[in-house]
This record gives sequence, structure tokens and C-alpha cells, in this order.
Amino acid sequence: ARPPRPAVKREARDESEVWRDTERALFEADLPDKPLLLGVVARGHASNSRLSPTTESFSELCAVLVEFIKCVRPKLQFSTIQVNSSLRMNVHRHPANSGNSTIVAFGDYAGGELWVDDNEHVNGTVYDIRRRLLDFDGNKFHAPLPFEGRRIVVIFFTRGTSARPAITSRDRQQLDGLGWNRYPESSNAALLRNAQRRYTLAIRQHGLGDPGAAADRPIVIDHDTDDDRDHDDHDHDDHGALDGSTRDNAILID
Repeated sequence: ARPPRPAVKREARDESEVWRDTERALFEADLPDKPLLLGVVARGHASNSRLSPTTESFSELCAVLVEFIKCVRPKLQFSTIQVNSSLRMNVHRHPANSGNSTIVAFGDYAGGELWVDDNEHVNGTVYDIRRRLLDFDGNKFHAPLPFEGRRIVVIFFTRGTSARPAITSRDRQQLDGLGWNRYPESSNAALLRNAQRRYTLAIRQHGLGDPGAAADRPIVIDHDTDDDRDHDDHDHDDHGALDGSTRDNAILID
């Protein structure tokens, strides 16, 4: 038998090169005049988690963005990427997201900082996100400041505050083909399973008999609101961050 071939080590790319190539790919792409969603989306009901159609039609750009974030933030987990090309947004928030979002902006523009109503300062906090990653809680109100010029924003986030099932194996294979191998399981889904196990043990502990098969199939009440369902059509736009490690670019407004 032939000895196994030694594993070929892929030469690590220089981070500055990755930033440059990512910006070039974004500006060369034919981006729509509305939010571009890549990865997992859901339309209100838990059973409808799926990949956006644009994940395939923008597969090359998606692969570039996945490589970018794996280079500059190797441990980041996310289910969805959103790209906004020079979109101007009003103050809003995203109650349907789970955990923090990560945002970065590209382009030669003036203004366009991210305002976040962080409840820490009277008039919120403004962050410079041009070629700077920022993490924040999308449940907090936020909006971009006025800007001039071409400004492309990329947001990495996880969809779903309700317990949602995993995506199909076919969708997962498609993500794996794009190098997207850090799709997180909904934290609430894990919490629900743990609670169900404790419930089953409590029934047995108190001698109330076997909870039966129904205990293994808990009813999931989806608390998504109508606003949340609409959110899937427009979905994310701008996100900023309150991570302690990224406060160097914060401008405090008292």
C-alpha cells in the first residue's frame, strides 16, 4: 500500500492583503440597492430556516467574506452575512438576532460613523467603523450618521431568538463548500433541550411516572412578532459594537 501523502500546508495570507482583496471584491460586485443577505434566513416560523437564494447567486462574494472574517476574527460564529451598499437607515434595532453582531465598513466616504444608543451616555456613542471591526448587541437602537460617497457595510450575525431547528444537510454542504464551517446552533435551542431534560428528570424524581414520548417533542412557541417577520425581508443594516476590546474608535457623546 502506498504511504499516505503528507498534508499540504496552505500558506497563510497576509492580513492586509485579505482586507484589500475583500474591499475590491465588494466594489466589483453588482450589489443591489437593498440589503443583500447571505447564509441563513427565516421567515417568522421556526420550520422555515433556510439559505437565502442570494447565497448561491453571490457565492463568490460570500466565499470572499467568509475567508475575510476567518482571517481577521478566526473564532467568530455567525449564521448570516448582510451587505449594505450606501444604504441610509433610520434609527432601529433587531430583536430577532441572537448574541452580538459584528460590523465593518469599506469605501472612500465622509461621515457614516455608527451611532449606538448604549444607555451609557446621554446621547449615545458614535463609532468609526471604516476598516474596523465592531461587535455589539443589535437589540440596542442604532443608526449610521449621514455620509457622502460610496460606503459598503458588512455585518456578520446570528438569526433567531426562538428555538430553531438546524439547517438541512444540503444547506450545510453548500455552506461548507464556501468555507463557512462555523455555523452556530441557536443558543435558545440548546437551552430548550436542557430544560426539557431537567423537566423529565423532575417528573421521574417525584414519582409521577414516565413523561412519555411527548416529553421528547416539546411544543415550541415562536414569539417572533410581525416586525420580526418583516425584518427578514429587509433584515440587518448597520451594527456597531460595545465590546471592551474595540473601544479605541469610540467617540463618547455626553
